[in-house]
Amino acid sequence: NLFAASSPEESNFQKRLLSRFGCYLIINSIKPDEVGDVELFGRIISMVLQWFHMVCYIPHDASGELISKLRTQFILPWIKRVCEHHFELVAACLLPHPPDFAKVGGVWETKSKRSTQIKEDFTKFCDLMPYEIVDYEIWDYAMPFWIESIICEVPDKNMYELKPLFVKLFDPDMTPIPFDKEKIYHFVSERFEGTASPVQEQALSWLQILCELDVPIPFSVLTKIFISGLVSLQKLEARAMRRREAIA
Repeated sequence: NLFAASSPEESNFQKRLLSRFGCYLIINSIKPDEVGDVELFGRIISMVLQWFHMVCYIPHDASGELISKLRTQFILPWIKRVCEHHFELVAACLLPHPPDFAKVGGVWETKSKRSTQIKEDFTKFCDLMPYEIVDYEIWDYAMPFWIESIICEVPDKNMYELKPLFVKLFDPDMTPIPFDKEKIYHFVSERFEGTASPVQEQALSWLQILCELDVPIPFSVLTKIFISGLVSLQKLEARAMRRREAIA
């Protein structure tokens, strides 16, 4: 009966099945190494990343198995080719403040509060890690933006909403991060190597917010960070002293 009302479950089932046609259209008509309009392409990338994120939560029914197979066999290789040719564009789509053309789907189509936007979009960021779409280069580039957004835009009263996500992300046994702890915290540690005190102070605020989110930072990482910071400051002070002596 064409006029019969469908249940929410049946409607979602049909939507998931229909989404595969869009995927087939994209991977067969858009070659990652032959791009014309960059903004239009960036919008498509953002839509595909949002779809990939949503597929992570589909039920294991007939449509779910079909979509998961499509994701693994066709969409994932296409996205990785896009990352190879357009790293900056993919990274921009995965920032807390993406370009306007990349604000597609999910929280960008609702009137949600900013803390909810950050939580939902960072969840998407994390969901892409097991598939190495978010690889070390994107992680190391994007994490400073995410931490700064959390510090500046998430009220203290809403910080608890992020704790389960960060605990799971950084927990050694549950983390989806596919690289070692030195690389995980490199975005912090590099800011203590040969840098001035304002840069180190900013990085210290990142460590503070990670601790407030119950992230278990390894003691060996903290030790290395603080030793590097101390050595850097001592060298800067010695250099400044020599400069004062030369002027005198």
